[in-house]
Amino acid sequence: MIVTVNGNPAVCHNMTCDVAYIEPTATISGFTYTASSRELSIVGTELPTTLDGMQDIIFAQTYCTIDESSMTATGMTCTLE
Repeated sequence: MIVTVNGNPAVCHNMTCDVAYIEPTATISGFTYTASSRELSIVGTELPTTLDGMQDIIFAQTYCTIDESSMTATGMTCTLE
């Protein structure tokens, strides 16, 4: 099976892969980065409000540690490592 992910081809050999598409609900509408504190603020809609089920936030090829207390459905902050 050949599928595309974000416009990029992906190959599943022997039809043995499990593929499930989950329609995203969250939307990031903007962000600000403060270099002096290395803090990234993200704004959007329907964002996750807990770390449970979150993937990573990577900004400029750098992992960002999420401040869980800042997480709301419309924004969150994290600090670049």
